[in-house]
Amino acid sequence: MYQQSSGDRRARPPLASGAGQSLTELALVLPVLVLIFIGILDLGRAFHTQVAAANAASVGVIYAQPLLDPQGPTRCGQGQCNLITVDDIITKTVNEAQGSVSITPADVRVCLSGDPCPTAGRQTLTHDQTITVTVTVPFTPITPLVHLPSISGAVTGRIFPP
Repeated sequence: MYQQSSGDRRARPPLASGAGQSLTELALVLPVLVLIFIGILDLGRAFHTQVAAANAASVGVIYAQPLLDPQGPTRCGQGQCNLITVDDIITKTVNEAQGSVSITPADVRVCLSGDPCPTAGRQTLTHDQTITVTVTVPFTPITPLVHLPSISGAVTGRIFPP
């Protein structure tokens, strides 16, 4: 049953029929496994983007809560208070972007209780207002399996009295 060859070579068994079958199965399954792996990478990227957006929104709310800009004068008297404005919150939120997530001022929405949402501009905050900062970041998946055009993170808090 073994084929004899001439010379010093030893007899070899013929190729088993299972070797070709295994290679065919690998060729059929490998694209599916690669697609699943890339889909998992997409979901990981989406999770990272959502966490980064929520962290940036959290920084915006925390910055706004004391009502006074920590970089400004420490005492309020004779109009020298440096009150935090909506633009200040948006700037602080944009500067907090982490990793590969880039946030623009158009991605940040600030809503104050009693005002139309979104609020923008040089509007100053007042104490005991509820503030919601929402960051919406565009997301481009690697695979067509994940349908997420944008990812949002939002945080709500209350502004402390001075």
